[in-house]
Amino acid sequence: MTTDFENNSFLSKIKLTLKQNFTKKNSLMRLLFFFISAVIVIVCSWPMHTFAMNAKNSHYGNGFIQIDIALNPGIAFSILENKVAAIFCLQGLIILILSVFLVFSNKWYYTLLVGFAETGALFNFFDRMVPKNPVSISDNKWCVLDYFHLSFGKTSFNFPDMFILFGVISASIIVTVFTIVNGIKDYKDKKINKMAINKSNLDIVFEDDNYIIVNKPKKMLVHPTKYEDRDTVIDFLRPKINVQEFEDSLRPGIIQRLDRDTNGLMVVAKNKKTADNLIKQINENTFIKKYYALVHNDFKDDEIIIKAPIIRSSNNTTKMVVSDDPKAKDAITEVKVIEHYKSSAFIECKLLTGRTHQIRVHMNYIHHPIYNDPLYGQNDGYENYGQFLTSYYLEFISPTTNKVVKYTINLDETFNKLKEQLKLM
Repeated sequence: MTTDFENNSFLSKIKLTLKQNFTKKNSLMRLLFFFISAVIVIVCSWPMHTFAMNAKNSHYGNGFIQIDIALNPGIAFSILENKVAAIFCLQGLIILILSVFLVFSNKWYYTLLVGFAETGALFNFFDRMVPKNPVSISDNKWCVLDYFHLSFGKTSFNFPDMFILFGVISASIIVTVFTIVNGIKDYKDKKINKMAINKSNLDIVFEDDNYIIVNKPKKMLVHPTKYEDRDTVIDFLRPKINVQEFEDSLRPGIIQRLDRDTNGLMVVAKNKKTADNLIKQINENTFIKKYYALVHNDFKDDEIIIKAPIIRSSNNTTKMVVSDDPKAKDAITEVKVIEHYKSSAFIECKLLTGRTHQIRVHMNYIHHPIYNDPLYGQNDGYENYGQFLTSYYLEFISPTTNKVVKYTINLDETFNKLKEQLKLM
């Protein structure tokens, strides 16, 4: 099966996104919490609403909270009063927005909180359609029945209003708090990662007079950048490289690059002649690079080819995106499913081109994001590990012996542990 960029319609992308969000476990969990929120809203609202509809007086009590039965011909403190069409359109739009949020949010607590707001909004929506004639108030079909009144305020409200406010405000607070906490955590993680890198030893798998094969650990940059210029692969290998032969002294001998949070095999040339030889092999597709990855959602086919050009995102310069922009570079990835799981898969990816973030971008594009890749997918809870993507296999013609050489590594403990967990799900 070949997945071409041109063949992916907008509707197919939406369909795959919904499939990703609606796993059986997730769907049942969200339905449960939405049901809980709906029951709570109705159990609290219906008896009070019925009492107000049949009350003999319009006012009860003189305390902090009073029962002051009134019809509200508008929304939110009588805004749009008596403008029935505008009110129904606005309420319908709000309900639609809340529904979309419920569909695309896979966290149970958001489902519960937004469920309060959604059910409250629906209760008021249908309440507006019911003819009413509470005590001392003339009949008005297009009003909402309010009854709670605070002694210091001028406006009455109802239980559904309270649940709408509670749900929206609580969800907003959680989003804000999580954003702040995650920002602080990311900052601390970067400091921890930098300390870990400083103490790490680069694993050299093979070395001869012309090139070095290294097993790059996660959290280590391949070469210095304008933001970070220490403790990179090149920093550790620089004494072994004939740096003066290369035009770029910051990246001497780099034949291939791995993302900071992608570990595994890569080759570094010690001299310009070897670098030119290996680059030529890459251009002629005789230099073979294979990766293992764990991805969300299982596949129907065992083998697919993804052909989708890639360009840097104009909205987020740290990301690459699939695009039909003429400046986008061709990118081809061969994917082979090694093991099918219930809602995930263990795959092998073979790169036929070498674009930045290619595998991560392509897997996200076909709605199979790599586990624990928050940039292109989601954070799956494996802090300080990065995406579950490993460069495990290199094959090329040795510039030293002119014979085909192959290098492989085993998956690390964390990768294997998650793989075994996914098998049992």
